[in-house]
Amino acid sequence: MNPPQPPSPSGPPASDSWPSGSPDWPVVALTMEARQQHRHPRARQGAPHLPDPATEPVAVVGARGVLAASAPARRAGITTGMRLRAARSLCPELTVLPPQEERQARAFETVMEALTSLLADPMVARPGLALSHARGPAAWIGGEELLASALVETVTQEADVECQVGIADSLPGAVLAARQGIIVEPGRTPEFLAPWPLDALLACLPLSRLRREARPLLESFSQLGLRTLADLVALPRKDVTARFGPLGSRLHHLAAGTHHEVPAMPRPAQDITVTSDLDPPVERADTAAFAARHLAENLSARLLSAGLAVGRLCVAARCEDGTDLSRSWMLEDTPTPSELTDRVRWQLEGWLSGRSGRPPSSGLTHLSLTALELSPATTSQAGLWQSAGPPGPGTRPPCRRTRGVTPGSRKHPGSQDRSRARPALAGSPHPLG
Repeated sequence: MNPPQPPSPSGPPASDSWPSGSPDWPVVALTMEARQQHRHPRARQGAPHLPDPATEPVAVVGARGVLAASAPARRAGITTGMRLRAARSLCPELTVLPPQEERQARAFETVMEALTSLLADPMVARPGLALSHARGPAAWIGGEELLASALVETVTQEADVECQVGIADSLPGAVLAARQGIIVEPGRTPEFLAPWPLDALLACLPLSRLRREARPLLESFSQLGLRTLADLVALPRKDVTARFGPLGSRLHHLAAGTHHEVPAMPRPAQDITVTSDLDPPVERADTAAFAARHLAENLSARLLSAGLAVGRLCVAARCEDGTDLSRSWMLEDTPTPSELTDRVRWQLEGWLSGRSGRPPSSGLTHLSLTALELSPATTSQAGLWQSAGPPGPGTRPPCRRTRGVTPGSRKHPGSQDRSRARPALAGSPHPLG
């Protein structure tokens, strides 16, 4: 049972958080699945043998090089972003695996279940990153440092993985603070973000489509002589918007890391929900995926026809014995049917595979998808370097104090598991607690 939440402090409530992923989560997810194979030998039947990244050099490699590497691989000199040929030259015995988003999402449900013991409604930004409010839980538990320590301890005990917690005033601040396991003091988020390189903004975009669209734009910024987030923020936002369109404006806003006022726009009367009864009850993720695809296409069509962007997606299911399950995913855009289908399928696999340690006690009889935090999709004119296309991301409520949790952060030489997961104030030489 979740602990009771205290009343919100005076002042405007904090808004829901937004995204970023852990660069090492693909390897952490592989480690969790390999452990599962070793603990349950029957699970190996019909399944390929998985290497153990804890003892073997393993790298997850995508189109842009190494996405994540195990500790033995890093000791051999392999780093994120390295090309496969260079990685193999450094470590000939390296095991190379492609990224598998299904595995990453399935394993991350274990972490989400652990977080719900302390947080009322943590949100999945993407597999490897969870986001939530910080103000309410911190007031209930006695402070942000105590909250961060409690989250680290809970995930370690219940999910058997290390995690790092970051707290800041904005989404990019929380995301990047989580990479270092620190707490940024209120009001110092812009200062904390200023020296980060431009490509750090990719971690703050929840959809792979948005990250693909942002890469060429960030390369254009680099060609113009911009190197850090401070360089981008120094440009007037209206000029960036005029030349690079809505995506340029979005990146500029993320780089600034400050609060912003929401433009006055008509708000939809209610959230959009699509539902489906599952008869007979479903106990397999691949069977439930058929119903999920139909619902995702229906929801996407309704959003497009209404011209709406979605802040987050709530996936809810009801079991045959009356048990209710739900999980929120961050979108912050007008999603495509495939983007919705992927997230629903990943969530269903996390529930039905039993990876969380709490599989449904009976089959699923009802499935619903709810689009939350709706806002009119942006209709501003495309920039000079951007071709015309679908509407861009919608406006969002102001972010106050947000928390990012990234499990499985990389190990640095000489660091220890517990010490690197402890929170520290930005600029402080020692961890807190």
